[in-house]
Order: sequence, then structure tokens, then C-alpha cells
Amino acid sequence: MKNTLKKLLIPIGILMAISFLFTFILLFLQTGNQSDYYSDKTNYEKINVEVEGIRFNENRTIIYFNQTYCFVGDNVSVVLNNNIEELINGDVVSIYVALGYFKDGYDFPIVGLEKNDTIYLNFDLGVENQIKHEEQTYKSYSKMLLTSIVFLGIMSLSFVITWILSKKK
Repeated sequence: MKNTLKKLLIPIGILMAISFLFTFILLFLQTGNQSDYYSDKTNYEKINVEVEGIRFNENRTIIYFNQTYCFVGDNVSVVLNNNIEELINGDVVSIYVALGYFKDGYDFPIVGLEKNDTIYLNFDLGVENQIKHEEQTYKSYSKMLLTSIVFLGIMSLSFVITWILSKKK
């Protein structure tokens, strides 16, 4: 029984390491696709929505309508500098969003915001900032992927060494 458990432990460990690696690779590739997606301005829609609430924090600003949307990256500081806090519940605004990808906990990123003649976030600037944000995210995932590959390599090597040493006994 003990030998059977030892024999199964090594392949299961290696399989887990490989699965973990493929998960990070898929995550890495998906992030690259998002950058391409957000670069195409034809993927964005202009929709009119009623403000139900706004929440601010240092990394992103979330604005609530009948769905949740957010500003990320440099778009946060742009809307804060353009007095987004003057919007109140019940205001009808126009937002530009790309609805093909969820982002940051299922919030859609806003790349343009207008109310009547007031522009809180210019669409072209918003798209440019969104692409920059995606590229930064891609770089951070690249670092995570590299770290994971090194970790999984060491882990797999330790499984192989353990397996070799168990064969010698």
C-alpha cells in the first residue's frame, strides 16, 4: 500500500505542476487577446444609462448603472480631474464601453463618459489609456508567468529527484 502511494504521488505531483503551468499560460494568452480587443475602436458602443451610484478608491472608480462599469488605469485620474463627483444618482449619461470582455471582477471598463455637453472622459483618450492599462497588465502577467515557470520547474525537479531516490531504495 505504501509503495503504491509513493508510485502515485510522483505522477500526480508532476501532473498538478503541469496543469498549474498551463493555467498560467492560458491566462497570459487571454490577456494578450484583451489588449488586441480593446485596441479596436469598432468594439466599443455608446450607451445611455442612469447613474445609480459612484464609488471611488485609489486603483479604480466604479460607477453603477443597471450594470457595473469601472474606470481603470489613467482613466481614473482623468475623470476625477474632470469632476465626476458632480454626477448624482438619477443623472443620465452616455458611456463608451466594449462589452465583449469582462474586466476586474465582472465590471466593464468605461473609456468615454459624457453628460450633455460635459465630457468627463474623451473617448480617444480613454481608449488610449485602456490600451496602456492592458499592456501594463500583460507585463505583470508575464512576470507572474516567468515566476510560475521557475517555481514549477523546481517543484517538478524535486518530484523527479524524489522519484529517483525512491527507486534506489
